[in-house]
Amino acid sequence: MTDQTEDSTRRPFSGRTLARQRAVDVLYAADLRGQSVAEAIEAWLSNARDNLANSRPQSESAGLRQLEAERELDHLDTYTYARQIAAGVGDHQSSIDELIESYAKDWTLARLPKVDLAILRVGVWEVLYNDEVPAAIAISEASKLAAELSTDSSPRFVSGVLHAIAEAE
Repeated sequence: MTDQTEDSTRRPFSGRTLARQRAVDVLYAADLRGQSVAEAIEAWLSNARDNLANSRPQSESAGLRQLEAERELDHLDTYTYARQIAAGVGDHQSSIDELIESYAKDWTLARLPKVDLAILRVGVWEVLYNDEVPAAIAISEASKLAAELSTDSSPRFVSGVLHAIAEAE
């Protein structure tokens, strides 16, 4: 195998991991700002477009930089999957939140750390609404995000809630 082939076989995993983290960021921001998920997605994408446009050569017109940034963003798999996750959570948020509250014993949504809630929402969406991702992978990825972004006890908590939901559903 060449290095190029090895890189392309590893990329989907790391790309999906990054997409999950971006979706968590969007959901977390929506909670903190009191925005709808759709508003948070649009703000996130607008910021990403502006960053990409500003990185383009200044010799291009502002309109061309924005157009090229939009095209580039549409072709980045991590942004596409992150948008899919966040929008999916937004579409099913009521039922996702009910499940989380049902299986997070002795915890209300209001008491959960916002980052844990965002991670759980991503995990539940992947377990229940994304047939392309096996439940075990979704749970493992959510636990890794919790280990990276939250408290020491969060990975076990996130894993337990998601396992219970996956088994019940």
